[in-house]
Amino acid sequence: MVKEKKTPKAKKALLPQDSFAPIAKELALAYGRINGAPARRLKWLLNFSELNLDSLSEGRLADLRWELVVFALNRKPEEMKSRFGIYYELTLLTLTAPVLKDMPSSEIEKAFPKAETEEEYKKILEARESEERKGASLWLVKEFQTTMREIFTTLFSGEPWRFSRPVQPEALALTHIKPKSGAGWAHNPPAYTAQDILLMQVIDLIKAEWPRLRRCQNPRCNRHPRFVAAKKGRAQFCSPQCSAYVRVNKNRAGKM
Repeated sequence: MVKEKKTPKAKKALLPQDSFAPIAKELALAYGRINGAPARRLKWLLNFSELNLDSLSEGRLADLRWELVVFALNRKPEEMKSRFGIYYELTLLTLTAPVLKDMPSSEIEKAFPKAETEEEYKKILEARESEERKGASLWLVKEFQTTMREIFTTLFSGEPWRFSRPVQPEALALTHIKPKSGAGWAHNPPAYTAQDILLMQVIDLIKAEWPRLRRCQNPRCNRHPRFVAAKKGRAQFCSPQCSAYVRVNKNRAGKM
């Protein structure tokens, strides 16, 4: 008996929420690797600052780019299932070129090109979605790592880390009242850069969790002596091995 060939089903056009599904999946996976708990976020941040980016595999670097996005967004997976609420931050974090406060308007227009026709708009949207699917831009990963190395070097040297919280002007208008000039007004939220967004997360996290930042008391610690304590202000060693090493040496010294 000859089997009837099945007619292939026509592919359905992707809806906007469907096109975001791969991005939402990457965000959820990255959240699982970092975890939203403050101690885990701080541990990720310290480890990130000490990574050798040039030695990472392509897969690990790709994961890291998503982890940076999740760190900056600081939201739970269910809050990152659509573009709604994260579009502004996601756009800035995945730009291939930096947008800085002192950047010329001509360069900003290149980062956020304007579309004259519907076809141009579609192409810009496709390019934007293509970049979003890669996670944070490589330039941002490197720039942020440099910043974090400077911050942790300062903190672990015993010196205070002095910083200025990013501030941007905002505009608030009574949109139901027509202005005398005749021009329309709208509420304008603060326009932060990707670096601003990351720095604000760092400031809030370190201010709240600084007692967890510790230096291993094993003088011969084979790891980097900086670590994040699971319990604030109590741990003295980065691992059970370092704790056992110091304890054994004390016992030996006491018997001599």
